[in-house]
Amino acid sequence: MPTVAKKAASLRVSRPAAMVVASERLLPVNTYTSLLGLKPSALLARHDQMKRGIPFASMEKLRGTLSLSPKEMAQALHLPERTLSRRKVEGHLQQDESNRLVRIASIFKKAVDLFEGDIQAAANWFKTPVLGLDGHIPLDLVETEAGALEVEALIERLEYGVFS
Repeated sequence: MPTVAKKAASLRVSRPAAMVVASERLLPVNTYTSLLGLKPSALLARHDQMKRGIPFASMEKLRGTLSLSPKEMAQALHLPERTLSRRKVEGHLQQDESNRLVRIASIFKKAVDLFEGDIQAAANWFKTPVLGLDGHIPLDLVETEAGALEVEALIERLEYGVFS
């Protein structure tokens, strides 16, 4: 069975890294903010938005991109499903929930880059046990800062051809 690294290497195509295939059309994905449907903004403006809470619609956009059920998204954000339902009514996430969502989006963006803009391949990889992570699922690991750093390190190694 091919390793994730071999699979990632075999998916390399000659497409600009800032473009992704979605529904048979190319869409720009420049930063994690585009995965959340947020406008790129200055760092301080983004900080203020995080303190206020990211819009619920942004979480829904990422959930759809990753093809996660509401239950899976709630687990990734460390929230009971009922709390996630309340956030929908409120229209935004809380600050700590927003931080977790941004961490997921940021690392997923790096996975999209690894897979040369192929969102579906990146999403599949993000939700599948990975040998280079001792069989852990990247989405599960990004729940913590330590796990997120491990996933980022693996992506970087794969980007530079260091198969682990």
